Amino acid sequence: MIEKGQLPTPVIANSGYFNKIRYFRVQLENVKLTSSPPYSRTCVNQNRCALYKFEQIRMIIPEIIAQAAEKTANSEWYFNLGNTILGAGIGSGVTVWALYRTFKHDKKKEEEKRIQFQQEKIKYLQSLLRIILQNLKIQIENYKTFALAIESDLFNLPLLSEVTLNELKRIVHQIDQEDYYHSYLGEFGHSKEIVDEFRNIISLLNYYDGNIQNYKTSLEKSFSFDYDRKIELKTIVENAMDRTAGHLIESELQNEKEFLEFMNNLMIEFHNKATSSSDLKFYFENYVEKMKKGLIHFMRDIPQAHLLMIEMKKATYIYNDIQLQNKNVSNDFMGLYSEMMDYYPKLEKNTERIMQYN
Repeated sequence: MIEKGQLPTPVIANSGYFNKIRYFRVQLENVKLTSSPPYSRTCVNQNRCALYKFEQIRMIIPEIIAQAAEKTANSEWYFNLGNTILGAGIGSGVTVWALYRTFKHDKKKEEEKRIQFQQEKIKYLQSLLRIILQNLKIQIENYKTFALAIESDLFNLPLLSEVTLNELKRIVHQIDQEDYYHSYLGEFGHSKEIVDEFRNIISLLNYYDGNIQNYKTSLEKSFSFDYDRKIELKTIVENAMDRTAGHLIESELQNEKEFLEFMNNLMIEFHNKATSSSDLKFYFENYVEKMKKGLIHFMRDIPQAHLLMIEMKKATYIYNDIQLQNKNVSNDFMGLYSEMMDYYPKLEKNTERIMQYN
């Protein structure tokens, strides 16, 4: 007889209570996968393997329950326990499956965004390279034009026409090249050919950017040297002309009629030809050169002529030095033109793939 407040003891046929519980647990522990998971034989994805095994267990639980019920036909409590476990398992399985489906959907969306972002980076790189190829070729041709212009007039250093190459600077100095490298390989493949192709593009762009910057700095120094030397030449010529004008009225030279006549005629001729736009080259050709030729006849006997000749020689040295330095600038830029033109087809070849990307 059951006393008040006391739970009834379940009756288990043919065996003890704990033996039946042990039997049920052994049956669950002995559950094995009937086949490999559909995703991977080696179960690389532990979440998928766990879900698959849970599904196997869920499918076999009714059989276990049925066997347990058959062996314990007189135990309604034990059968209800199995149903409770089965219901809880199914509920948990549905929850896990829903979470897995959500996780899978989110991963798919993330992958789609990653691919889209990767494609956008390739298109951006393509747009930069297209502008670089266009402007770079123009700039290279400008170097040739600049060199030929110097060659035609070695005394006057012209201005170099420059094209804006901001896109080149952006790729070389601003963007994350490693990030774009992985995007490039992700879009076109990971073969050695693709790897070398991207590296060649970056290497060639570094070459162009480095040389353009180096020659720009070198040209600035050449302009500075040209300016300083011309100021020095201008000072010598102006002082010599002032001295020439002073000699014309110098009492000590009044008996040197031929010398005075030479200087007077030279100054009149010079001022008749000179204009407001006359440059140092005009001064050198119409004063220094002619003065040197005339002074040869007087410098041995007239000290003033000898001193003027010394100044004319200084002016001539500076003038020739300016021309020599400008000649070197012309040669440098013609060499730069030839070298860059040799590399340009290589840049075109390595960018063919990305230029055709759409």
